[in-house]
Amino acid sequence: MLQTITKLKQEVESFTAKAQDEVENFRLRFLSRKGAIPELFEQFKSASAEEKKALGKTLNELKQLAEAKLKEFTEKLEQGA
Repeated sequence: MLQTITKLKQEVESFTAKAQDEVENFRLRFLSRKGAIPELFEQFKSASAEEKKALGKTLNELKQLAEAKLKEFTEKLEQGA
């Protein structure tokens, strides 16, 4: 699971969006109810207590990174419009 989190973090960091539909694709891919990050939180529920200690912080950081990136994309589009 840690490898998946690391891979998604790299994808989020390298993602670029220049149009509204790209921003929406980002949101759907990572943050929507059936997106990659909520799926990881579902898997996290079944992890052992030791795994939760190791994964919890990393998973929360990934979610915060994705939310910040989405906000950044949205603000850039609003400024350009």
